[in-house]
Amino acid sequence: MAPLLLAAALLGTVLASAPATLPGRSLTVLPCTTEPAAPCWEEATVLARFVAPPGTEAEPRTVDVRLAWDASGLLVSARDLPEHAVLDLSLLPPGAAQEGRVEAAQVGPGVTATGLPVAPGQLQAARVQLVLREGPGSPAGVALPWTPAGPAELHRSFPLLAVQERGEPVAVELEDTPDGLALLAPGAQLRLEDAGPAPGQHYRGSPLPLDLSGADVLVLPPRETPGWLSLTATRAGADGGLEALSVLLLHRTPAVPEGLVAHGVHPPPRWAVTPGGAAFRLRAGARILVGDPGAAQAARWLQAELRRTLGLELPVVDGVATATPPGPRDLVFLPAAAATGGEAPALDPAATELLAHPEGFLLGLDGRGARVHAGTLRGHTYGAVALSQALFAQAATGPRALHLADAPDLDTRLLFHSPHIAGRMRLEVADYVAFLDRVVVPGRYNTLVLALNDRVQWESHPELADRMALSKAEWRELLDAARARGLEVVPGLGAPSHADWIVSHRPELREGNNPKLLCTRHPETWPLIAELYDEALALFDQPRFVHIGHDEHRWRFEKAPAEERCPRCSGTPPAVLLAEDLRWHLDLLRQRGVTPMAWSDQLVAGHNGRFEGSHRALDLLPPEALDELVVTSWARLGDPVQTLAEGRGMTVIRTHTAYLDHKRAGLGAEAAHIAGEGLGLFVPAPWSTLTFAPGTRALGYHSPSIVLAGASAWRNELVARGAIVPSLAALADHPAYRPGLSLPPGFQGRVRPLSVSGNTGVGVPAVAWPRSLSAGGVDFRPAPAVARPGEPVQIGLSGSVRGLSLLQAAVVDWEAERALREALKTTKEVEAAPLAELRLTWEDGPTEAVPLYLGTDTERLAWDPRAVALWDSAASVALASPEAGAVDPRAGDRRLYRWDWVNPTPERRLLGAELVVVQDGAQLLVGAASALVR
Repeated sequence: MAPLLLAAALLGTVLASAPATLPGRSLTVLPCTTEPAAPCWEEATVLARFVAPPGTEAEPRTVDVRLAWDASGLLVSARDLPEHAVLDLSLLPPGAAQEGRVEAAQVGPGVTATGLPVAPGQLQAARVQLVLREGPGSPAGVALPWTPAGPAELHRSFPLLAVQERGEPVAVELEDTPDGLALLAPGAQLRLEDAGPAPGQHYRGSPLPLDLSGADVLVLPPRETPGWLSLTATRAGADGGLEALSVLLLHRTPAVPEGLVAHGVHPPPRWAVTPGGAAFRLRAGARILVGDPGAAQAARWLQAELRRTLGLELPVVDGVATATPPGPRDLVFLPAAAATGGEAPALDPAATELLAHPEGFLLGLDGRGARVHAGTLRGHTYGAVALSQALFAQAATGPRALHLADAPDLDTRLLFHSPHIAGRMRLEVADYVAFLDRVVVPGRYNTLVLALNDRVQWESHPELADRMALSKAEWRELLDAARARGLEVVPGLGAPSHADWIVSHRPELREGNNPKLLCTRHPETWPLIAELYDEALALFDQPRFVHIGHDEHRWRFEKAPAEERCPRCSGTPPAVLLAEDLRWHLDLLRQRGVTPMAWSDQLVAGHNGRFEGSHRALDLLPPEALDELVVTSWARLGDPVQTLAEGRGMTVIRTHTAYLDHKRAGLGAEAAHIAGEGLGLFVPAPWSTLTFAPGTRALGYHSPSIVLAGASAWRNELVARGAIVPSLAALADHPAYRPGLSLPPGFQGRVRPLSVSGNTGVGVPAVAWPRSLSAGGVDFRPAPAVARPGEPVQIGLSGSVRGLSLLQAAVVDWEAERALREALKTTKEVEAAPLAELRLTWEDGPTEAVPLYLGTDTERLAWDPRAVALWDSAASVALASPEAGAVDPRAGDRRLYRWDWVNPTPERRLLGAELVVVQDGAQLLVGAASALVR
């Protein structure tokens, strides 16, 4: 199905009105007068948000500025200007190609005729800036440009300012066609342009900007990224000028990919039937019975997941005792053999084949109960995942009988995690176990590579441990938790490249002047690495594999002065150095019974191997060495699948660094040539919205991307069914993509709406509010208000209550985000700087403050779907902005997030509650509130 401009049901609809400025790439100016009380001023669009450009220390300001025109030219209405402030307006004349050809004016409070000439039908670029001066006579000041969202840019004007007479503009109709969405305006010239991508879409691999022009009709082809479009339609008058025009802002949403979920299970199972007969009903008194000893941890994972998603507390009973045999309300884990023996019905051959796979499982939901059959711990774990998802879906749609079986497409589904960024953050074991349960297990990974580096309190070399390193006991606890969830854990060391964690303490081992590269010919390098490997192998209980790194070497001897070159290595071809080091690693690990893994980038001519010819190292190794080395590829760069897997017969696991569409492509065709598929994760806290990854590439490291990468490795056809962004948008309500979904037991149906009061005027984010809302089974009555620093929102919470549920979202200026990132870097704690606080006033005690954090409790109102799965929040609800909602009320370009506070002392009485924003440059939109009643 072709993606529409949120207009699936708008065939023939006429769009003839001009839009408001949000999200703000075009502005329509209508005629008015200089009389401040004229009604036309109330119809003019408000420009409210003025923000300093990056690097300028100035707080954002909210001012009511409106534009209009009369016979004298451009008019401006400025209300409530700050003291000593003026408005600086500039206008680029029609047809001018140079930004420097501008006409400018400065105005103060009230309605002012600027003298800037405009005429009906003109299309012009414009800029409005708020200039804050030190005093009334100060000739200069700080300029804050108007901007609807994000950081201000002094050099950028409105792409379009349309001056329009009263009367009928050009009518534009929408029509769905096999080739895409047709925009029809007979007799008019049409131009369709990108008017701003969805937040976070500026990353390598994005499609080229849209820019289509034509007469009478334009066809918008299918697109895979969300964002805004600006449509300009003009019609010529009898005198050759512009007689009429339309400027429309439309939001585009990609088509929702089909086949991502079946029976509530993601990825969809290979075999599923809905037999007749009685359905399984999850009722009070149900138990989780462990009839297979290998399923104990899977049963406990299921117990925690049902508590999280459905608010149910079911007991786990180890062993199926004859005195208490399984009943029709029980959830039972059974051996694979029990699926066909005794009273079990004969299985379909396809289901039998899937169940026989080492990671396969069979799931039955019917009048006899819920049963997971599997032959291994992994099979039981993945069966528990499928069962939890099916039960979550049936809680909404109603119970029915269901039988399904599944097994993975690829035997190795690898997650490489590098939590070793020195001094930046300590990952507590409990947090990491939560990450395993909420992200890694639902992603159905079976191999976890942990880059150790300075995150271990080494006994052989204690000087190499970072101050936040985990102890050996903590590492063993983490490893035990991973193995209990069916994961094979693999240790990894950054060497000889990315070895700054060694070089910083042992500078004599440095390769020339490179602070991150070890000299492999220094007599003490290999002995040190051997000692670390031996310690790691003991810590990991003699694993099958060790990841030896070997990525991004960058010797580049010829670029260094002679006195800075390594005397041992200078003059030796890098390919020889790499071959020597690989052979040493292969020999060492062969003696210890371990298979090495290594990155591919230095081994292929099309990637980093081309810089110094290091890819020729493979030609210097004996053929049997190539059979011993497992290569984890760096996505598709250099085509390691064709070069190494097909060309040399090496074992290759495709491993992406961040999950982006251009990296995941080709999986279906390459699956037959690879040993597995994986993801490289290079942030210490992958559930946080504020990461250390550079730029918007960090979006590829968020938990939804991690889950989708693992799910695609399990079912390869997911890659062909849709791009990442629309896939995640379609999966936004699936429990696997909402790792923070957590319902208190007994929560459903026990709420009452609360009053919300606070700022509801200028600056409140625009949302098309429905009459009622529901998120995660909780009903809300919309009552929007905005909390800002110094302007709290009051919530009518009082008396004895079990807790509070809020629907809310953040609007964060660039200054606020920069401050939050700096706090994270300085304190090394994810929860370093709260965005807001819920302040509770008790009848019998002092006020209590409960913090809310960006990325764990709240997220931006309009943001990329890869970043909106919160860690502690319960659910989310998609809403439309007025612009998108005018085209399709079902549009979801805004999102509110549910956050719950559970009262630890419900017997105490509350006097009141308020939400206070404590981060400058941020605000919190509170859409609704409900109380958890007793």
